[in-house]
Amino acid sequence: MTDYMAQMLNELMGPQRNSLPGEGGAIDFDHPDVCRDFLVGFCLAEAFRNTKNDLGFCPFPIHDEALKKRYQESSRFGRLGYEEKYFERLNRMHNEVRRKIEKNEARLVHTRADTHVSVEVYDKKKKDLIEKREMLGRRIEGLMEEAE
Repeated sequence: MTDYMAQMLNELMGPQRNSLPGEGGAIDFDHPDVCRDFLVGFCLAEAFRNTKNDLGFCPFPIHDEALKKRYQESSRFGRLGYEEKYFERLNRMHNEVRRKIEKNEARLVHTRADTHVSVEVYDKKKKDLIEKREMLGRRIEGLMEEAE
């Protein structure tokens, strides 16, 4: 929870929110605490929070729009390998989700097949019970005729 609050404060006040005036330099986009995914597009950990594919909190606490803009306008844009790593992670996540979907679709087909078999068994039992009811009805009628 504290990581989340710190991240929100960083977004609102900037990553240097705790430094005194004149203390510390501005953080550049290649700082180790800057989220590379956020610089390229969006933070995958933030995008999938509270979903089945939750990645937890982002290990990089700085998600700053100004740094993102500075990176996209810099001469090093596209040369640091951030995009390739981002798309690799994105493809890996896509493949994992695709695999889960295929597995669940296969399970659904299997469940439907079981349901179809169950319907056949149900229809057979229903037919047997109807025949038994008719037989008992005829027997009762026969016994009633004997009793008269």
